[in-house]
Amino acid sequence: MNEEPRILNYRQPLDYRELTRITDLLANRYPFLSVTSLGTSILGKSIPVLILGQGPSHILYIGAHHG
Repeated sequence: MNEEPRILNYRQPLDYRELTRITDLLANRYPFLSVTSLGTSILGKSIPVLILGQGPSHILYIGAHHG
């Protein structure tokens, strides 16, 4: 079985640059995934949104943390 390399390294800190790199890699690997922006943070950075699939049902999952 031919496994694709892992996209996420759980031992590496996740900063904004790494987050955008990972979302781009995921969108390129999985055709049912698209990445868009929810808006802009107070630091002027885009807030990414990952959209899975194109079905009639819409479910919102929010993953966040505060430092």
